Amino acid sequence: MKKILSVALICLLIFLGFYFFYSITNKPADEKIKGTWTYRYDEEKNATLELNSNSDGMFIMAKGYSKEVYPLKKQTDHIFDFVLDGKDGKSYLYSVDIVDENHIIIKPDDENDHSLAEMVVGTNDLGSDDSKGKKAIELKKNE
Repeated sequence: MKKILSVALICLLIFLGFYFFYSITNKPADEKIKGTWTYRYDEEKNATLELNSNSDGMFIMAKGYSKEVYPLKKQTDHIFDFVLDGKDGKSYLYSVDIVDENHIIIKPDDENDHSLAEMVVGTNDLGSDDSKGKKAIELKKNE
């Protein structure tokens, strides 16, 4: 009887170990980017756009502007979409691709011609020429 119980306990511990490992590695993509991510859109002015994801939600911030964005449910382990309510009253869809633990790329869906930086900051306030007309932007994780 002791042998059966010990084998059952070992099996239970192995199952719990696999379950714990599986639940950690298979989090939805929007939960994997907790923290603050930065895109520098004007080197001269040291101006940045930030994506901040925490337990209160996900927020886009730049130039005193802060807007909550809403991740969509359909996602993979490294890609998710979110909706940004624009200043013009329309909603815009953006896709986030987790490149690695320190880099993400945010790009507009096919119907939207404006990068996230253009929508939040405005085209005229983008400093460098490489920021203007660029659809996909790469954000780096803040340490």
